Amino acid sequence: MTDTMVLPQMQFRLPAEPLRALVSSYYWFDTGSFAIDDMIHPEWTNIRFTLTGRWTVQRLGGPLWAFEDAAVFGPSSRGAQVISTPHSALLGLGLLPLGWARLMGGPARRLADQAVPLEREWADAGALRAAVLAADGIDDWAAILDAALMRRLVEAPEPPPMLARALDVLVNGEISDVAHYAGAVGVSVRTLERLCSSWFGFGPKSLLRRQRFLRSLDVMMRMPDVPLGQAYHPGYVDQSHFIHEFKMFMGMAPGRYLAQPRVMMQRAALARQALLGQSLQGLQPPAA
Repeated sequence: MTDTMVLPQMQFRLPAEPLRALVSSYYWFDTGSFAIDDMIHPEWTNIRFTLTGRWTVQRLGGPLWAFEDAAVFGPSSRGAQVISTPHSALLGLGLLPLGWARLMGGPARRLADQAVPLEREWADAGALRAAVLAADGIDDWAAILDAALMRRLVEAPEPPPMLARALDVLVNGEISDVAHYAGAVGVSVRTLERLCSSWFGFGPKSLLRRQRFLRSLDVMMRMPDVPLGQAYHPGYVDQSHFIHEFKMFMGMAPGRYLAQPRVMMQRAALARQALLGQSLQGLQPPAA
């Protein structure tokens, strides 16, 4: 008798109302009977708990990270390969830049393109992970995370006033260069560079470049049958420019990426789109 094949499953939940400008979502993914080999696109900070199995993540050009407990994945400028064994599961929460400012603290650039054990950042990481492992189901996990994050908010510092404005312009504006970005935020270029590096993890030029890529990737993921020449953002000079940038961000050409199974990230994009109206975390407005 052969074992019954179990399909991968993914579920998303919104955080409590007071957290929605800080936390993009909570999410749970179970690989079922399948091993996962997928590419994560550039994103904001995520905290992930290993529930079962084994997970490894390798940022393009970076070290291999293997975590059995809980880890903080800082804001990223390039994609990463994620691999799991069959019957592996994880629980995650996405932190928007305002969430980093209030719930993590300190310059975001210290964890840019890095991952560290959660216990290095949060003193109560062990108790939180124990509570997560003792529960079962996305609604129970969401309640546990809500309570833990609300406790952290009690003494959390207020973020700089310009942070929300800078994120809103980045996500919702059609900004092509740093000077226009600074003008839309209402600060000098030098001030914008300091703010972005400190609270987003990268300088404004890198952020604009990343945002242009994510907007193009969003179209490709939602409408895979659209010709490539119609999918990429108008900020690219031509199709060759876009392909070059795609390879830089994801380590492969667009056609090869779309031809891959993308078992994890395709499910994530569909679930996020249904719940939040955006398929990618980096496109989510400051307050969903």
